[in-house]
Amino acid sequence: MKILLSGALIASTIALGAGAPAAANGVWGNPVDISAAARDGSSPQVSSSADGKRLTSVWISNDGAQARATGAFSTDHGATWSQGVAINTPTGNSSGIRLASSQDGRRAIATFVDFEAVNKEIVRTATLNEGVWAAPVNVSALASSAGSPSPAIAMTPNGDKVVAVFAQFQDPLHQIQARTSTNSGATYTAAVPVAANVTAPSDLEVVSSADGQRLAAVWQEDVGAVETIRASFSNNGGGTWSSPETLSNPARDSSNPNLLTNADGSRVVAVWQEFVGSGESLIQTRTLAGGFWSSPAVRLSPVGQSSNNPQISGAADGSRATVAWANETAKGVQSAHAVGDTWSGPGAVSEPGPAVFTPDVASSADGLRVSAVWNKSSTQILSSESDDGGATWSVPVSTSAAAAGTGSPRIAAADSGFRYAAVWVRPDGSDKRIQAGTYFEAQSQTITLQQPADLPVGSSTALTATASSGLPVTLASTTPGTCSVTGSQLTAVAPGTCSIVASQPGDVDFLPAADVTRSLTVVAATPPVGPRQQSLGCAKTPPGKLKRRGTTVVLPKNCRTDAGQRVTVKVSGKRKDLRNVKVIKKAGKTSIRTFGTRVKLKLTYRAAGTSTVDPFVQVRRYRT
Repeated sequence: MKILLSGALIASTIALGAGAPAAANGVWGNPVDISAAARDGSSPQVSSSADGKRLTSVWISNDGAQARATGAFSTDHGATWSQGVAINTPTGNSSGIRLASSQDGRRAIATFVDFEAVNKEIVRTATLNEGVWAAPVNVSALASSAGSPSPAIAMTPNGDKVVAVFAQFQDPLHQIQARTSTNSGATYTAAVPVAANVTAPSDLEVVSSADGQRLAAVWQEDVGAVETIRASFSNNGGGTWSSPETLSNPARDSSNPNLLTNADGSRVVAVWQEFVGSGESLIQTRTLAGGFWSSPAVRLSPVGQSSNNPQISGAADGSRATVAWANETAKGVQSAHAVGDTWSGPGAVSEPGPAVFTPDVASSADGLRVSAVWNKSSTQILSSESDDGGATWSVPVSTSAAAAGTGSPRIAAADSGFRYAAVWVRPDGSDKRIQAGTYFEAQSQTITLQQPADLPVGSSTALTATASSGLPVTLASTTPGTCSVTGSQLTAVAPGTCSIVASQPGDVDFLPAADVTRSLTVVAATPPVGPRQQSLGCAKTPPGKLKRRGTTVVLPKNCRTDAGQRVTVKVSGKRKDLRNVKVIKKAGKTSIRTFGTRVKLKLTYRAAGTSTVDPFVQVRRYRT
């Protein structure tokens, strides 16, 4: 099962073509044995968290006396793994194991079939939560094992909701049933029928929307002696399911269905292989949208050749999808890719020649970076990468060492597509070990540092620097005598040229960024400017002299300073002098009348100050 996080994908047309090999800049690390010695491992599965740090793998471990569902996990990008632990009941013999996980990788759920008695089996699940496997939970009823297939499982990105789909034997036929959980598989609702009276079901698959409300299931069953691909969907969280619909050509044997969905469940893409005859089998696809499956099916593989085992993965926004399959005629892995609603291909993933089996494919969240793994001649696991959504592929490289009996590869991707994790079976003497390998390509990153303005000495400003990786950027001054940097705060110290460097050293996912430098000028601080003085803006004020006899205007009407402040005048002197003059204030002006007597007077002119001008005071002395 694959899940798209958002968007839509409609398969409607196909254009044929292939391109030159793509470049691959990453490296597969040395394989790690994750299963125990002296046991045969089989049917490995793997899942990855969005950041590729947390990985989970499950498989069947057989010591010759009992086959047990087994699980292990890694919290360091696959560098080391926990010891594998049995996750089924102590008495069960397990088979048909499948795996799903949450987006953060902290929760995962495995489903499997346990044989508990002669010809009796039961479907169970076991949940991994923060590195601890819970006791297995019964999902199906204990019933006859007559032809019952492996169950299917899906988990929502937050890890809360789970849907399990399985075939319950109801003599003489089967019923496809579904059960859902809202607590990560601790408990389940009652079984709900998906399809009744099913003959020889197999290849069950199920997908879920991000909220767990929209579900879709697909399977293979015999209809009139023809192996047929059938599908059903639910729009109410598995409460009820639609009547099953036939997807494949009812006159052709079909098998190996697979599903891809988007986050809201409004689009589901199904792929399968369809046998035409005379050594020819096709890879076909149809899309569920608005409650209806598109028709007719779109052919993805070449005409006249035998193609099988299709696997699908796609972009988070639904804009891209990639399907990979094994071509028995060309003896190589091939692929088709969709951009929007148009399919292109087929193209070669592997070199033609050696027989290939069981390919698997995983992609980044944007669908541009894709990795495929496959089994070459049952001796070695190979891989190839694409950085253009499956249009072109890199030259295949060995993921495992060569050993007869190597096979069953599975792959999972981190959202970035710069990390992949694969698991497979590889013989080790008389045992078959489960091995894991991880692919890593360091991502480049760039720094953006905003140019700061010139600063006067003693001032500060905040610097803005970001890395395209989202990692923190370190800022420093290379001219500490001119400026200093503390955190993101720049302070001007002395006049001169200030230089700042921004750096990001990288981490386990990103290469170091190229340093970015910015320069600015630190200027001498300008002395502070205080309030200025005011001057009188009135004509003939103060007057040049006072008349000895008569009237002199000493303050005209509406007299103001050059700053616009209103001016007042105060007349003062000795008492005898003031008795011999008359101060007249009339119509907004001030005048002094004298009568021929000698007098001495002092006139004080005043105006209020402001934040920009000082208070105004001017004193004039007169003698008549």
